[in-house]
Amino acid sequence: MAYRYAIRQMHTQTQIQISQDRNQRYAEALQSAWHLLQYMSPTENQHAILQFERTGKGKDAQEQYYIHIPNAQRFIQEILPQVFYQQHSGLFWTPELKGIVFEYRSILYGFCLKEKGSTSQRVLIENAELVSKFKTDYEQMQDLLKNELSNLYRKSNDLQF
Repeated sequence: MAYRYAIRQMHTQTQIQISQDRNQRYAEALQSAWHLLQYMSPTENQHAILQFERTGKGKDAQEQYYIHIPNAQRFIQEILPQVFYQQHSGLFWTPELKGIVFEYRSILYGFCLKEKGSTSQRVLIENAELVSKFKTDYEQMQDLLKNELSNLYRKSNDLQF
């Protein structure tokens, strides 16, 4: 009887350790995806792919959005592969997260191909819906990561006795 209890206890402890390890790796993968947000951000920063200029002042002000080609190329060729493959984060990303990131990547890749021989560092985005899509993707990804991480931390607190 004591033997059965000990075996059951060991099995339970092993299952808890496996679950905690999986949750830890999942949290790390989500946090590495958070790093991609600085490139996808509609707010200008040194890594932002989406950049804008305002013309005019007040109510007459208009914004023109651009793709910053060097940042887009760096995102496609270095940052995304590093996060997704080299850090093994892609193993733990949800299909929804993968969909957002890789659809974003595909659109950027199209811009980069169009400008392959050009010396211009920026490309005007003439389609306002595309700008809106970039902003929506950023917000969706940010919300998704926040929700997943908070659910994960809540779940991991429930596992600890």
